[in-house]
Amino acid sequence: AYTVPANLTGFPAVSFPCGFSRTGLPVGAQLIGRPLSDARLLDIAAAYQTATGFRAPESERKGTAHGL
Repeated sequence: AYTVPANLTGFPAVSFPCGFSRTGLPVGAQLIGRPLSDARLLDIAAAYQTATGFRAPESERKGTAHGL
């Protein structure tokens, strides 16, 4: 839902899980890029997840487009 304003303006955005707060709540990050930089944003998000080893738990990925 938070990526909609960026997408309506022509700027691609990606949000991805990146950890948990001190109280155990999930935390995400959002990147907004220049028009037509979709692939670059996905590469950056994937690189973050590869470098940190963090991915959403399997239970959060099943049945969602984000788990692809």
